[in-house]
Amino acid sequence: MLRDRIEPLEIFGGRSAPEDFVADLNNFHTLNKDLQRQVITKTLAWYARPDVEKEWESWIESAGKENEEEIKKAVRVIMFMATKGLQRRLSEEQFEDELAKIGLDSDLSRHFLTELSANREQLARKLEKSGADIVPRLSDIYWRVDIKKSSALPRGADEVLTIIKLELSGGEESDITFELSRHEVSSLINTLTMIQREMDMCTKEIPN
Repeated sequence: MLRDRIEPLEIFGGRSAPEDFVADLNNFHTLNKDLQRQVITKTLAWYARPDVEKEWESWIESAGKENEEEIKKAVRVIMFMATKGLQRRLSEEQFEDELAKIGLDSDLSRHFLTELSANREQLARKLEKSGADIVPRLSDIYWRVDIKKSSALPRGADEVLTIIKLELSGGEESDITFELSRHEVSSLINTLTMIQREMDMCTKEIPN
């Protein structure tokens, strides 16, 4: 069984998982490995499909009626991981990190990512139809340059930082505030430059 406290997760905006999620997750880990794989496969394949009651009942019957409540809780965990991860536009590497944090071994993690990839389009369409915000929109940005002083640092070693606040609309987050060093600002600029180049390339490929 997974420990009661897990590392902060991106699907919760970098915050600790709530108790009900951890409780459902512990139920997932009580299932044997074969049943865990089935939960992943069927949850990701069936979430976007209407009228799967018969398949659900048949599956529960074959898995053992006594496991029904545990399976339902396990399904909630996998569904939440997939839908929230897609809403937050997690990369495959970020998904892998999240899955490791909740205790999935490499085999189960790879199985999750394979099934997610196979059903990604259907899941995205389902989320879109449900009216879920895929990602918040940037409505405004504020910044200031600051000097971080510390008595632990020798004279002249104070660090120059920029404080950035992003105001968002839609989704679950209202705003995000963070600080960056000069090196981190340069890295961010390089990343945004690469993003802009790729967007420019995609724009050129769009027919007029």
